[in-house]
Amino acid sequence: MPAWAAHASKPQTRASYENWRPAILWAAVLVRVEPDHLLLIDTSGRGDFVLPGAPITGRQVPVEAARRALFGTVVPVFVPVAIDHVQMRRRQVTVHLLASLPIPRNEAAELTPGDRRASPRILPLKDALALLPSRARARATAGLAALHAGRTVPL
Repeated sequence: MPAWAAHASKPQTRASYENWRPAILWAAVLVRVEPDHLLLIDTSGRGDFVLPGAPITGRQVPVEAARRALFGTVVPVFVPVAIDHVQMRRRQVTVHLLASLPIPRNEAAELTPGDRRASPRILPLKDALALLPSRARARATAGLAALHAGRTVPL
């Protein structure tokens, strides 16, 4: 038997397909603007709206990462409202959703995203939810419901 044939007949052991890359920890923020608006950011300039957010690095807590997601003269107070765990193909993604107490429109207009390429937009709640991708829309809807109920919910 040739050497290549002997090698080909050995069973191959495979590494686990899930979680072989480091997990992603993310803090997403629901910035509520009075009366019934949300602050979203357009990441591409073509209408790709997402919730403001930032990675949770090192020993940070989600509130610290949320503060890095938006800069301004007045930084909103954030309250944890939901945690979402998603298993992607090669890693787990955990999103901590935090919501702000309602802030006046003029203060919200001064907030700048941590990513300088993104542009913030203040939109009516119904329109903002419709523009979000499906997973982010589900997070935002659950987060608003949890905020109304006064508790943190797992998604």
